[in-house]
Amino acid sequence: EPQTATGAVGLAAAAASRRQWPEALRLYRHAHSLHPDRIDVTLGLAMAFGQVERLDAAHTLAATVLAELPYCLKARWILVRVAARQGPSQAAREHLRVARSLDPDDLYAWRWFGVPGESPPTPQATLPAWNEQENWLY
Repeated sequence: EPQTATGAVGLAAAAASRRQWPEALRLYRHAHSLHPDRIDVTLGLAMAFGQVERLDAAHTLAATVLAELPYCLKARWILVRVAARQGPSQAAREHLRVARSLDPDDLYAWRWFGVPGESPPTPQATLPAWNEQENWLY
């Protein structure tokens, strides 16, 4: 096992990027034991738990992050994905509403949960004030 959190996180992130979720879970657990206060490690561990169908653990960790950082997009999306497997609820709808307000084009959701080979969504969001200013310039 890597002796530093940086080494463990790097190896865990590499395993996750290759979608080797059992290995990522093992490495994120180790990193979390070294530095349980690191939000990135907690989110990586939550995501790995979700990918290996340990939904209660994924939910608990993501909810812990959300209690500290209410607008953490990744924690919201993890909770939405867990809820999609466990069944709809009012809480799941609220997490989805907030996640969509933070990521209206689902670009981060695609980056974190997209299917390999799938094209990213086409951005549709606009900034009306910017568009008005831009038109004024021309």
